[in-house]
Order: sequence, then structure tokens, then C-alpha cells
Amino acid sequence: MFFVLSKTLGFFFVPSNLIMAFGVLGLGLIFSKRRRVGGWLLASCVAALLICGFSPIGALMLLPLERVLSMLAEIQAFAQRIPAKLMSPRASSRT
Repeated sequence: MFFVLSKTLGFFFVPSNLIMAFGVLGLGLIFSKRRRVGGWLLASCVAALLICGFSPIGALMLLPLERVLSMLAEIQAFAQRIPAKLMSPRASSRT
């Protein structure tokens, strides 16, 4: 149960998938009694996809992730320079 829930929520946490889901909802509302709301929602989703697709917003959203990953790479490079004797669990348990 947790696996299915995590995959479903993970799918909808991707911004483009969330926008598309609202677009499909708007398209469905167009064919129901709520045409005005559906049209507004669909137009908003198309505008959001265009803005996010053709503007530097996507690149700006990736900057914090790139900074974290570069720091992680630096930490791993530093950890590889530490001698294996210092990192073994037996060396730390001796007093």
C-alpha cells in the first residue's frame, strides 16, 4: 500500500505533471456543467506550461539542487582522501 501511495504522490509532486493533471481536470470540466471554471483552469494550465517551459524558471529551480549535489561531491572527494585505517569501525572502537 505504501509503495503505491508513494509512487502516486511522487508522480504528482513533479510540477509539470501537476499542471497537466489540472489541465485534464479543466478539460473534463469543460464538458460538464462547469464550462467557465474548466476553461479558466485549462487556460491557466496552458499559460503555466508556456511560462515554465520557455522562461528561465526551470533553470532557477535547479540551482539549489545543483549546489547541494556539488557540496555532496566535495564531501565524497574529501572522504576518499581519508586513510582507510581511520574510517574502519575497529579503529574507532579501540580505546
